[in-house]
Parts: sequence; structure tokens; C-alpha cells
Amino acid sequence: MLEQGGSSYSIVNMASLWGLGASNMGVSPYIASKHAVIGLTKAAALENAGSGIRVNSLCPAWVPSEGNAPIVDNPEQRAQLEAYHPIGRLGTQEEIAKTVLFLCSSGAGFITGQSIVADGGVSARL
Repeated sequence: MLEQGGSSYSIVNMASLWGLGASNMGVSPYIASKHAVIGLTKAAALENAGSGIRVNSLCPAWVPSEGNAPIVDNPEQRAQLEAYHPIGRLGTQEEIAKTVLFLCSSGAGFITGQSIVADGGVSARL
């Protein structure tokens, strides 16, 4: 990216809502890694700001995926997760992808070093 010069590029790191807070659910290594992603995002944004490279992170809450299928495919656990989100449902992979596309677009041209939250209202409680 640096070799291209003069062009605007965007990096979007995948963090998590848990990168902004903590939990007592026994997932400390996961939480630590997501805090690290947010710290890396901020540092990389500052290091590359003058080069036309924007760096942001995305912090979604629960979105069904292969990695969390054992949890979200369990009807009882899924119902609890949906109730946890003020919007009353889990996010979709398409919604997350569209947020990434926005962050890579010219519409987000003045956004760098930020952690964008897509969480169905969960963080509004914090």
C-alpha cells in the first residue's frame, strides 16, 4: 500500500464488542486478543495517517458463524442471546459485511483509528 502512494486505502481489523469491555464468562484470552486488535488499530492508524491509509476496527456483537454455531444453533442459548441484544435479534454476516464496505468507501474517508460498533444496541447499556 505504501509503495502505491497518493491513493486512499483502508484496512478494517475485526475486533469484537468484547474488545471494548470484559466478561466473566471464562473467555479472558479472547477478550485480551480483541483489546489488542483495537490497540493495534489505533497505532497503525496513527503510523499510516499521512500515507493515505486509513485503519479502523469493527466491533460486532453476536453474529452466527461456524465458530459459534454450537452456541447459536442451540435454541435455548440463541433465545438468551437474542434477548441480550436490545434490537431483539442477532446480527447477520451481511450486515457486518456492509459495515466493512462502508469503512472502505469514500464515505468514510475522514474516519481512521476508530472502533465501529455494530452490536444491536448492546453497548448502549454500558
